[in-house]
Amino acid sequence: MKNLNGIVVGLAVLVVLASGGYFLYRWDVDGISTADSEDSDTVTVAAGKDLAFREVTQTRHEDVRGTGGCDVKLLYPQIEDSSGPSTEIRDSLNAQIAEAVKEFLVTDDEDLDHAATSFVSSCKADLTDLVAQMDDPITSAQEAWTSEVGYDIKQNANDILSIGLSNYLNQGGAHPNITQLFLNFDVKTGKQLTLRDVLPAGRWADFEVKEKQWLIDHQSDVLFEESLSEFKAYVLNPTDGPTDQYIDDAIFYLTPDAIGIFYNPYAIAPYVAGPIAVEIPRSEL
Repeated sequence: MKNLNGIVVGLAVLVVLASGGYFLYRWDVDGISTADSEDSDTVTVAAGKDLAFREVTQTRHEDVRGTGGCDVKLLYPQIEDSSGPSTEIRDSLNAQIAEAVKEFLVTDDEDLDHAATSFVSSCKADLTDLVAQMDDPITSAQEAWTSEVGYDIKQNANDILSIGLSNYLNQGGAHPNITQLFLNFDVKTGKQLTLRDVLPAGRWADFEVKEKQWLIDHQSDVLFEESLSEFKAYVLNPTDGPTDQYIDDAIFYLTPDAIGIFYNPYAIAPYVAGPIAVEIPRSEL
């Protein structure tokens, strides 16, 4: 079981330290054009074991007088036309990836391009109002709001595609917020998998007991008190109700060797604890 306890959060990079190695969420910000409403050319990246991808980079910028302005910087993968499944399934997978990226922008727009533009326009209005209330030009000049999306491919083998998407959001608060989500696909069908789909039948409670016990053993010093109490009670009495809730609500990813459960900051621990991930080796299931 990999311990992802060591976490360093930078302004442009999120690195999660795990025993046995690192994984890096791709915040390839340097060199990205910030011209208004321009999309950069897609770039082909190295093929994985099953599928080949191209990287899509999109940026938006709005000037706000006296500040660094508002930016959206998106970096996400799309499956190459010549790679993998049928055109219909490939298009469906790519659409689901783009739709997930759009979720970070919290808009009602139907497509990602318009969502990015709407996000920076809304940001401009909010930032303009904030600056109007500020008396210190130096303080206002330090305001630069941004939303940056990056990605990490966790598994691209055995007809399973598991992609992590991560959003670094800075809107002038005490600290930036970093939120992650994961997409897990059956490449043959294009279906987005649930945790129930990938766990052995009848082993749901066993899996949850292992995962919660790991949190108790390794993270008890940072967990919210109510979370720790809840997990301890569950391990002693893993009843159907809590098991179903944990399985249905879990943010999870897949690797060739493990199933990972992921918690964003504030989910079960304070922000300072960073994100928490638990990986259960497939060999234990």
